[in-house]
Amino acid sequence: MKFYLGVLILTFSFPWLFEQLYKSLYEKTVPTPTNTRTQSPDTDDVPPFTKSEVRKCLKDMRKNKSPGPDDITSDVLLIAGEPALDSLTKCFNEILKTGKIPTSWEEAKIIVIYKKGDPGDIKNYRPISLLSRSYKLFTRLLQTRMERILDENQPREQAGFRKGYSTTDHPPWKTSN
Repeated sequence: MKFYLGVLILTFSFPWLFEQLYKSLYEKTVPTPTNTRTQSPDTDDVPPFTKSEVRKCLKDMRKNKSPGPDDITSDVLLIAGEPALDSLTKCFNEILKTGKIPTSWEEAKIIVIYKKGDPGDIKNYRPISLLSRSYKLFTRLLQTRMERILDENQPREQAGFRKGYSTTDHPPWKTSN
């Protein structure tokens, strides 16, 4: 027997228990900032995504992973082939142009993973948010572009947290003239 939110729990009614937990966490209202932007973001200097960029990022995504609320996996997107790549590329470029993401990307499927300890104790479970694979693909595209741009604009001496570099490549006692 355990008490949770003032309720006596007699069985392992975890779906109900987690539903109550997340309702209590998210029912607090937080004021949503109003969008004061009156025009689309300035995207004149941002080139549109190419189908080859989308294809590469999609191929690099992990396979056999759980889908988000839309139940679409990376594997399905790959199998769908060129028509899916065309649609995704068009959608991603529209998002770049307007700055608006699909509302379905704001949703997540929350599952819980047992960690260790007493299986009857809710504290021994870890929540995982499963997001839309399309959303994850879009953010991966953005990340890839930003990494490349940032990397190109970093001085060679800035070695920490960069691919192919190590802080031992530039110890403080070494100076370049």
